[in-house]
Amino acid sequence: MRSVAVNTVSVKVAMCAAMLLVALGAGGPGASAQDPQPAPATADPAVEKRFFTPRDRLQALRAATLFTPRAVAEADILAGPPQKKDQFQLHLNDTVTCEFTKAGEEKSGNTPKFDCSITRVEDAQGHVQTLTPGMDEEPVKVKFGRDNRETYAEAASTRLLWALGFYADGIFPVRVTCLNCPADPQRASGTKGTHVFNEGVIERKAKGRKMYEVPNEEQGWSWKELDTVARPSYEKDGLRMIAAFIIHSDNKPAQQRLVCDGVEVNQATTPFTTTCQASRILIQDVGATFGGGGAFTNKTSAKMNLEQWRRHPVLRNQDGVCHGVLTISLKAGSAGQPDPVISEEGRVPSG
Repeated sequence: MRSVAVNTVSVKVAMCAAMLLVALGAGGPGASAQDPQPAPATADPAVEKRFFTPRDRLQALRAATLFTPRAVAEADILAGPPQKKDQFQLHLNDTVTCEFTKAGEEKSGNTPKFDCSITRVEDAQGHVQTLTPGMDEEPVKVKFGRDNRETYAEAASTRLLWALGFYADGIFPVRVTCLNCPADPQRASGTKGTHVFNEGVIERKAKGRKMYEVPNEEQGWSWKELDTVARPSYEKDGLRMIAAFIIHSDNKPAQQRLVCDGVEVNQATTPFTTTCQASRILIQDVGATFGGGGAFTNKTSAKMNLEQWRRHPVLRNQDGVCHGVLTISLKAGSAGQPDPVISEEGRVPSG
């Protein structure tokens, strides 16, 4: 086997990372299958977000896509992925004005966050967007804080995944002016008023309806299940290698997402039968990346710690087999995939 030095894909990823990290100033601050359950007899939108049998979920997973080829050099990594035309268009360092709607502690995860409804966006040149009746806007998630390394890591990792052709949520670094907002929107405590958060990101979910098996809303997919996806090995191993590159060590199933377009639920069957016209898989949470990783997801060392990250090898040769270097977190457990094998096709796309 020839040397497993960093290859063409890694070089491209590194170049993209350097561009984004410099632009953002991102050196940083100082499950098992369940028995089928009966569903509501009345119309319920949640029904179309569920698989009522393990078989239906497995079929969607096998048919899922995870990669769309693209010319990496043509990706505008600072602008990010295309945005829906009927929503506010977000740009780097826009000033976003929004109305507070939900505290962060009411949502999953521990990073400081809150939900709010956007009413106005102003870019650095003074161009203003305002809310109009025809816009398809819902409350957005805002992660904030100069000391919150996750905002830097998530912005960098999602842009890299998107630029390389993998699926990821859109993360947009902005300045947020929160109206009718508690001084601490994470805990909904402190005096309400207008509060400004200069270091924040807004999350736009990738296209597709999040799917899970009843009743496990945090099911996601495990890296071991990636082998069941009927896609070429270079796509699956390419995703594994990028996970090793960004050090996505906290790779428990809840950090990944299975999404579907054109979901149909046949309620005439027992249990219900769920199908989808097109399914995709993506990494959902990459906040604990560009750091040192490891068994514990330390908020300082595992999230946007470039000193730790630059010392971490991407690949290693073990008995003539190429492996990604990745120590998984204890929370990932047996569902995680440490030091994944990387095929030659995954390492060098040109073959």
